[in-house]
Amino acid sequence: MEHNATHDYLTGLPNRRLFKSKLTERLCHPSSDSLAVLMLDIDDFKSINDTFGHDIGDAVIVEFGKKVSQYLGDNDIVARLGGDEFIVLLYSISYAEKAEQFANNIKEVMKKPWGGLEIGNIDVTTSIGITITNSEDNKDAFQLMKQADIALYEAKNDGKNGFYIYQDDTV
Repeated sequence: MEHNATHDYLTGLPNRRLFKSKLTERLCHPSSDSLAVLMLDIDDFKSINDTFGHDIGDAVIVEFGKKVSQYLGDNDIVARLGGDEFIVLLYSISYAEKAEQFANNIKEVMKKPWGGLEIGNIDVTTSIGITITNSEDNKDAFQLMKQADIALYEAKNDGKNGFYIYQDDTV
């Protein structure tokens, strides 16, 4: 029952509740390294569901989770927030370029085959919002998730299939 309360039924990945708990736990035990929160959204996912049906849409969601998971470090976490939104916690990053490299890896893996799914010529892309923090920032899980969400929508506004790093002056 505990697993069902903390994991997504479709992907088996942690859900929002478990992700927020892990992020809060990490923030309560600060280290000298920074951490990054990345919010990912499959671009134009509705068109996949509309064109191929919800079963294929669900399969794309599951495969997307697998593709993101392959780039995680030992302590990193990916969770499904719902719909086509995922969130990643990268522990112990010592520089912003690591978060950017992760985002670029995800963009590249989207170009690779989709586990035998018959999705025709549709390019599956993702927009990614990134926020980076360290123990001196004194931010909580809610703030970091909100900042990653703001950055995600900046990435979408910039034309999708890219990433945006949250800055304190981001509107």
